[in-house]
Amino acid sequence: MEHKQPPQSLATILNEIFFTSHDNALLLVILEAVAVALRAMHAAGQFIPGLNDDMIGVHHLAARQPDLPRITFSQAVEQSSVFLDEATCAQQIASVRLPDDYWRIFKYMYFSGQTVPASFAKLADDARAQMRRQQLEPVSEEKNMWVWDEK
Repeated sequence: MEHKQPPQSLATILNEIFFTSHDNALLLVILEAVAVALRAMHAAGQFIPGLNDDMIGVHHLAARQPDLPRITFSQAVEQSSVFLDEATCAQQIASVRLPDDYWRIFKYMYFSGQTVPASFAKLADDARAQMRRQQLEPVSEEKNMWVWDEK
């Protein structure tokens, strides 16, 4: 019988990876899972008001399972009463706090490896810049923080 553990917040996992484990492969798997979950939620016309990476739960899978980790949200998902617009989706993904290089990759993952539409990229980048100005600073790129490994 496999013991089920509660999910860890994305914020906790990002801090662990950036400052301790430096596991780029795990980071990319988790970012892809989050991007896929957000895209599916948005495609269904759903969103989470005030989304941040503390509200995103990551359920680790056993090493023998090749699938992406399961992603859950700790706040109720709301159904949009109208078409979920591009600006709302862009703001939602901008709430995931990442260093710049990973931010570019995350946007690409959100579009399943397709080119990110220029209008969406601008909206997401503007939302991210606004969050930075409002002291919702994404993960800082400190001198001693690992960001990329060429393995």
